[in-house]
Amino acid sequence: MENSFSILIIEDDVLLNDMTKRLLTQHGYCVTSAYSGSEALLLIEKSSFDLILLDLMLPGIPGEIVLGKIKSMMDIPIIGVSAKTDVDSKVNLIRNGADDYITKPFDNQELLVRIEAVLRRFRKSTGANDSKTLHFKDLSLDTEAMEAISHYQSLKGCFGSSFFILRLSINKS
Repeated sequence: MENSFSILIIEDDVLLNDMTKRLLTQHGYCVTSAYSGSEALLLIEKSSFDLILLDLMLPGIPGEIVLGKIKSMMDIPIIGVSAKTDVDSKVNLIRNGADDYITKPFDNQELLVRIEAVLRRFRKSTGANDSKTLHFKDLSLDTEAMEAISHYQSLKGCFGSSFFILRLSINKS
C-alpha cells in the first residue's frame, strides 16, 4: 500500500517508537519520531504532518498539554496512544481534541485501520480531495475565491501576485 501521508509519532519509549515507525514505514507512510512533548512542538513548527500519534505519559510536557498546544496552532488529526485504560482518560482526551484513542499494548492491524479511518474522515471533513482548496500547515488557500486563511482568519492583504506565489509554494510542498 503506497501513500504519501506524513505521520508524527510522539512516544518516549524508544523501542515502541521505533517499532511503530518501522510498521508505518512498511505500509507506505512517511514517519518522523519525537521522544518528548517539547521536541514534538519544535518539529510541528518546522514541518507539516497529516496525522499525529500522541502518547499521553511523556516526560516534561504531558501529552494532554501537547494536545492542547497543537490544536491551538492547527487542525490536524491526532490519535491518542496510551497505557491509560480508564474511560475518563479516553473521554477527556477526545473531548479535548483527539480524533481517536488506542490503548497500549495495541494490535498492529488495529492501529493501521484506525489511522486509515481517521485520515479518511479528516480528508472528507476538510475537503482535502477538493482541488479548489489547498492546505499547508495552518494556511488554507481557496483558489476559487482567491482567499488565504491562516489561524482561521482571512489574510486581507493577500491578493494578486502574493496569492499566486503562495499557491505555487503550496503546490511544490
